[in-house]
Formats: sequence, structure tokens, C-alpha cells
Amino acid sequence: MASLIFHTARVGGRILEAFITSEGPLLTIKGSPFSQAELGVSVLRYADHAEGYFGPPGTGWWIAKYGNDYRIHLPGIGQAEAEQIAQEFGVPIWMPTASPHSAMTEFYRSRAWDGLKLWIRKNTIVARRLSRGHPHYLPQWYEAAAEDGQALNLTCPR
Repeated sequence: MASLIFHTARVGGRILEAFITSEGPLLTIKGSPFSQAELGVSVLRYADHAEGYFGPPGTGWWIAKYGNDYRIHLPGIGQAEAEQIAQEFGVPIWMPTASPHSAMTEFYRSRAWDGLKLWIRKNTIVARRLSRGHPHYLPQWYEAAAEDGQALNLTCPR
């Protein structure tokens, strides 16, 4: 079976991986299977003492679903690394006045989105099967890739 990982990046000494499931694209830290967050609804947020969903409380940067559901703790990273994650994976830095759709918009501008389109091109059957699941957070990821792929002359059957 094909690997479900479509984008990786080394940030602050960690390897972050984006992978696809029947629920849509997710982000995790390599080697931390219980630390994961849904792409398209997650943001980067600095917190003084956040209660982690998958682990103990901590201070520092977090990837937080909806901005308040702290999923992935990133201790020891600074602003520059947070910005790198934002660019690589389309996880925007939290702003209280931002639109709830900003995380979805940023994902479709990221390197991870480009990686997902290439992964779909190489794994069309698996991608199509996964897209028939219940992707709650980026419900049209496969269709968006197919449309984008057609504009780029890629083969992404619907």
C-alpha cells in the first residue's frame, strides 16, 4: 500500500508530517502518533499554560484545532519556526479577529497542498477511495485537487 504521507518538513529539530486519511489531511510530529491535528481548521498559537488534548499542559507554541483545542505542543520553537510551519503546512498563526476559514484558505496556498496534489497524482485509486470517507474539515480536498490538477494538466480523475 502507498504511504499516506504527502508532505514532510524539518522544523526546529522535529520532522512534521502531513498525511491523508478518510477524514481528510492531518498533521503530526514524526514519532508522536498521538499528537495530530486536522489541517484546514488548525492554527498556530502561543499559550502560557495550555492543557493539551493528547498530553500534559505546556507553555509555548501549539497547533490548536479551532484555535482553542490544543493538539500538538511544539516546545522550544520560536517565531521563525512557527512562520516556517505556517508556510509549509498552511497552518496560520492565530489572530483573534481572523476568519474561521483562514486556516482552510492558507492550507490551499501551502507547500503541503502542492504535496497532496502530487500524492494524489501518484496514488489516484487510494486517494479516490479515501475521499469517499467522511472528511469533515476539508470536505472537498479531492475535488479541489482534481480542479487544480486540470488547470495544471495533471491527471486526477474524479
